Amino acid sequence: MRAAQRRGKGFGLVGVRARCYADDIAKNVPKITPLTRLVPMPIPSAVPLEFQGHARPVGALAKDYPDGHVVRTHRHPRAQLMYATAGILEVRTDTSFWVIPPQRALWIPGEVAHEVRMRGRVEMRTIYVDVARCGIAAPDTPVVIRVSALLRELILRATTLPEDWSPNGRDALVMALLLEEVEWKSDSPLHLQVPRDPRLRKIFDIYLSTPADARSLQDWAIEVGASSRTLERRFMTEFGLPFREWRQQMRLLGALPLLGAGRPITQVALEVGYDTPSAFSTMFRRFMGVTPSEYLTRARGHA
Repeated sequence: MRAAQRRGKGFGLVGVRARCYADDIAKNVPKITPLTRLVPMPIPSAVPLEFQGHARPVGALAKDYPDGHVVRTHRHPRAQLMYATAGILEVRTDTSFWVIPPQRALWIPGEVAHEVRMRGRVEMRTIYVDVARCGIAAPDTPVVIRVSALLRELILRATTLPEDWSPNGRDALVMALLLEEVEWKSDSPLHLQVPRDPRLRKIFDIYLSTPADARSLQDWAIEVGASSRTLERRFMTEFGLPFREWRQQMRLLGALPLLGAGRPITQVALEVGYDTPSAFSTMFRRFMGVTPSEYLTRARGHA
């Protein structure tokens, strides 16, 4: 109940259970397909449609992906809490881009089209939620979620539940507590808008693949056929940041997969365009709130 009051949801675990499961008992909806299973490699790129229509309003699915695997643009009827216990997720919609390390998860509302790229070997553990049936006050836009130690264990536990878990027993409590533990607070350093301006989109795409690109704003102005003053205005309009600060943020996002892959901090700093490790550490702390070494320590704590 304390968690519910803190979040302003107006209901505790009993309320969540009642909203999510009471109707299902009455309806006696037949079982369609297993909810939780670890799919061996190789794996398909899309979640089976039967899974999305399962009787239970909350379900978990575990999949492992190789480095570089891409799940092309798709959408789900249910909302999705996307979490990787290992590896890093790069998620893109028409308007936004996120880098999701193991300390975070990404909430994607139902019917939001998105593409996912795996950086490193990814152990994906996803929770699918029928928001309407659960009656939770979830956001209708994607949000980065901080994954506490408790939330992580609940997600892992959810992926071990039997395919037709009981809505009256411990399994239902696991799912209800999992939803209660989610804090709807966005982690903005891990999120960037995808620019609408095609000139900025070109620059954006290049920095996604080559964060160390050292071209100046003047160089880019020549490249995309605009004045440097026009480009700077467009950066402020679309990102709320001048070009140099935006580039720093892109470089830091590019550094996360490299750190996650175990590269030395000095090597990562050079690979994403910093002259010295100290300059990289200073900027990393400014945007992420911790130094690279502190980030790695916390990441290992989630492994």
